[in-house]
Amino acid sequence: MMKFFWAFLFLLVTGFAQAQESPEPANLNYFRFASGGGGLHTLGWHAGGKYGISKSKNLDRVFEFDLWRTKHPKEVKVQNQFFQNPRSYTFGKQYDLFTTHIGYGMHKVIFDKGEKRGVEVRYHVSGGAAIALLKPVYLDVLYQISPNDPLFFTTRTERYDPSKHFADNIYGGSRFREGLNEIRVQPGIYLKSGLMFEWGDFTEEVRMLECGLVADIFPKEVPIMAFAENRKIFLSLYLGVQLGKRW
Repeated sequence: MMKFFWAFLFLLVTGFAQAQESPEPANLNYFRFASGGGGLHTLGWHAGGKYGISKSKNLDRVFEFDLWRTKHPKEVKVQNQFFQNPRSYTFGKQYDLFTTHIGYGMHKVIFDKGEKRGVEVRYHVSGGAAIALLKPVYLDVLYQISPNDPLFFTTRTERYDPSKHFADNIYGGSRFREGLNEIRVQPGIYLKSGLMFEWGDFTEEVRMLECGLVADIFPKEVPIMAFAENRKIFLSLYLGVQLGKRW
């Protein structure tokens, strides 16, 4: 994985260097754009928006804000098979990971779509701050109502503790809102590179399909799981759609 990461980093830096080249000036009809959308990646889903400023016909400077939901590769949903209608949960999961990307990048045109009814291909490169938001996982835990009634149980909502919560005393996952007031923040950086395919009947419309590779890099391991190796670097392939307007 590390060889793959360094190769990706080399391509990213090369892309930045190429995008910094000053292209020939052109008469522009539109100087700014804004778009929003979302999609999927190999570790979850993402959503966000972009704001771009055209520096020439073929080069946009872009500011972006994204939220990425990232799962650990070892996550597996399970259920307590001894009770009716239990909620599913991920055994051993300590935190839900949401990562906010706040960054800057560039879109460089490779193939121009022209004024109408074409497909434009762009190379995209960006990077910036990655802020990991770690929400503690809460579970509904089984307790006997009375020692004299071993077949009757009640549940209590508790933060997952690997030292006292096991498969036989977990009823299921609790509501998502539990733990929102205990979110931890872990700062890092992200790097993103890929291709964008823009289509539309009119130049002012922004309809982009984007795909590529993103790397979230943190100075220490992100503690998602209790019984699996946690990571400092998350690499994932992504696919998404952005819709918006130029003016």
